[in-house]
Amino acid sequence: MAPPLARLANLSFAAGVFPSHYKLGHVIPLLKKLGMPKKDPSSYGPITNLCTFSKILEILVLVRFRPHVQATGNLRFVQSACRPGYSTESALLKVVSDIERAAGNGMCTVLLAMDISVAFDVVNHSILYRRIESDFGVTGTALSWLRSFVCSVTVRIAVGSMMSDTCALSSGVPQCSVLGPLLFAMYVSEIDAVIQLHSVQYHQYADDLMIYLSLVPKAFGNLSSLVGCSDAVPCRVDVVLAERAVA
Repeated sequence: MAPPLARLANLSFAAGVFPSHYKLGHVIPLLKKLGMPKKDPSSYGPITNLCTFSKILEILVLVRFRPHVQATGNLRFVQSACRPGYSTESALLKVVSDIERAAGNGMCTVLLAMDISVAFDVVNHSILYRRIESDFGVTGTALSWLRSFVCSVTVRIAVGSMMSDTCALSSGVPQCSVLGPLLFAMYVSEIDAVIQLHSVQYHQYADDLMIYLSLVPKAFGNLSSLVGCSDAVPCRVDVVLAERAVA
C-alpha cells in the first residue's frame, strides 16, 4: 500500500488541497465520568473517528510542520502540549518547582486554574489563518493545504444504531485529529502577550491555563495583578469570539 499512499499524499501536498472525502467525522458522544447524569447533554464528550488515510496525511505534515513552528519561537515554552519532551508531567514539574522555589524564599503562591469551554470548537478560521501566516510564517501552498484541512469539515452523530444527518462546521479544528492540538496551540499563543502585561507567571497545556503569583505574606492582600490578568484573559477570549461573530 505504500506506493499508492505516497502518490496520493504527494498529489495532495503539491496541489495544496486536503481531500474532501476524508473530512467527514463520525462523532460518538461518550459519558465523561461514571455517575454523571445520563440525561444531561453536558455530561457527554464527543469522540470523533476520522479515516485512517486522513491521519496518515496529518502525520506526514506534522513531521515537517511542527519543527518549523517551534523554530519561529512564537510557540512559547510554557505551552506543554503538542511538543516533544513536554507533557502534563513537565507542566506539573514546572509549576510545582516555581511554587517550591517561592516557598524557599519565604513567599506564598496563589494559583488560578482556567480553561476554555469547548475550546477546540470555537476556533475562528479567519483568525487562525491570519495567525499561521503572520506569527508562524506559513505561506503559499503550505498555507493553502492547512486552510483546506480546516475548512468545510463535516460531521455526523451516532447514538446507538441511530445516525444524524451530515452537517458542516463553520468553526473549530477537527476533533481527535493529529494536527488539531498544534493548530489550537498556535491559535492561543497570543495569550502570552496578554499575561506578560500583568507580571504574573503562567503555564499552559492546550486549553488549560494556570496563572499564579508569589508574594511575601505581608503583601498577600494585594492580588490586583492576578485579578487583572484573570479578567484580561477571558476578555481576550471574548474579543476572539466577537471577531468570529463579525467574520
